[in-house]
Amino acid sequence: MRKRTFRILLLVWALILIGVIAFFITKLIRFLTVYEASVSTHTVDAVLEQLKTGDLTGLAVTLQNGDPVEEDRLFAEQEKIEAYLRETLSTKEIEYRKLNSVGDATHEFYTVMADGEKILRIGIEAASKTEYNLTVWKGVSAELLDTAMNPVTLRIKAPSFATVRVDGTVLGESAMVEAEEPELIGRMVELGYTKDIPKIYTYEVEGIFTQPEVRATAAHGRELPVLVREGGVLYEAPFAPPEGFLDEITPLIMEIIPCWGRYFSRDGGYDAVRRFFVWGSPVDKTVPGADISWMQAHTGTEFAEERVENIRYYSDTCFVCEVHFLQTILHNDPTRQREWETNVTWVFVREDADSEWKIADLVMNTGTGN
Repeated sequence: MRKRTFRILLLVWALILIGVIAFFITKLIRFLTVYEASVSTHTVDAVLEQLKTGDLTGLAVTLQNGDPVEEDRLFAEQEKIEAYLRETLSTKEIEYRKLNSVGDATHEFYTVMADGEKILRIGIEAASKTEYNLTVWKGVSAELLDTAMNPVTLRIKAPSFATVRVDGTVLGESAMVEAEEPELIGRMVELGYTKDIPKIYTYEVEGIFTQPEVRATAAHGRELPVLVREGGVLYEAPFAPPEGFLDEITPLIMEIIPCWGRYFSRDGGYDAVRRFFVWGSPVDKTVPGADISWMQAHTGTEFAEERVENIRYYSDTCFVCEVHFLQTILHNDPTRQREWETNVTWVFVREDADSEWKIADLVMNTGTGN
């Protein structure tokens, strides 16, 4: 009987002991769980794991200039930020350190680095107190520090007839900040030698751009070349001529060059060059008024380095080009032989697509002799 009673008492004490141990283990597990939540760096780790998936939920994500990341913000779309975070946090060595210079007892901030470069500033705040008077933290903010994620403003200059796209998005009037007349053409329009000249539109767009694709498309799908200026923030689509136009117009310009040069060297008459002019136009008044009396006596003239450059094709009835040639003034005495370099801009017009191109205006860029 005593033996049986002892066994029962032993079992009761064992059960009590197991209960006490289970109670303390439960309490310990609870304490450790709460303690884990109270360790601020664990919260930072959790935020980074969340961002690694591209999930921005519950976080105030901002660009370095303080702008919030918004889902429908053009050229700074949330998807672009999410893709950046997924790639960077998954492929680079990540480390972070607490910023002791900012924050307080309820707010802490951590600088996150990827391969040694600053990419994020994580902000956490005290959410509540536990039964053990420990602080529970939660992630509240993430500021992008990578300069590649800084918003920049792109300026795009293009003809008004061109459809301009940035990263596939067509720019409309809301992005246009300026419209100006092409250089040299205003007088042609005023004098009635041409009309319907397109303007130069300037667009501005702000966003996050690593390698922006800027395209300008003219009528019938013709792609205009896009030039990158000022370190990648200015894009210019010039008034490029249609395909084959350079080959079409070059023979005419090569025919004009010797007539032009010989007139100024007094080897040819004005009528020889005037047949390429619009009669009564500014060029028809400027050229015969030029002083060529200084030209010395010589035995002949030769031309070299003839070329046409920088064609700006404004319409089917107006274009501008720069012409260069080197003219040698021959003389029986080699010491008196001279070279004359000419750089001139010619403005061509025509009445319609079936008419001949004629020069209506000019700008003398340089004219040097030696």
